[in-house]
Amino acid sequence: MLKAASSTADNVKASPLEYNSALTPFTTRHGLPIFEFYEKDTERSIRFAKAMAGWAKRRSSLLLINLRV
Repeated sequence: MLKAASSTADNVKASPLEYNSALTPFTTRHGLPIFEFYEKDTERSIRFAKAMAGWAKRRSSLLLINLRV
């Protein structure tokens, strides 16, 4: 977690007033954009996809609960 925060701080310092999708904290930390990183590491890609699917299900159920209230 601290390494991610450090990479984020480095990116903000490098260009505080603009966003460059090629120079994200993920790219700074891993040397590749996120989708290229997961394309090369299928094991982590599968785990990431499962995690996102889990969050989507959780979010859907929370939205339904809020709509019923």
